[in-house]
Amino acid sequence: MDSYTAIVSLMFLAFFEMLALCWLYGGARLARNVKNMTGQSPPRFFVLCWLFIAPILIGVSLFQWVIVELSFFCEALMQAPSLAYTVSILL
Repeated sequence: MDSYTAIVSLMFLAFFEMLALCWLYGGARLARNVKNMTGQSPPRFFVLCWLFIAPILIGVSLFQWVIVELSFFCEALMQAPSLAYTVSILL
């Protein structure tokens, strides 16, 4: 379980950064900024990826991770002995 913590936190950061940058700031405004910085406007495919494809893929990956981890926790709770339940309640 400990090996997933950095990966998941980075995925959450990437997801919310993508939402904030492209949906709150705007994909068209971001494309204009890229054009101002480089002199060339980005391809429409990049704008499409910024607005739809990347958030959907990251969101699906996070949802899949949550489903897998929740099923793991449910299985672990079913296998825990009554002493573990008692200790966890006392803590």
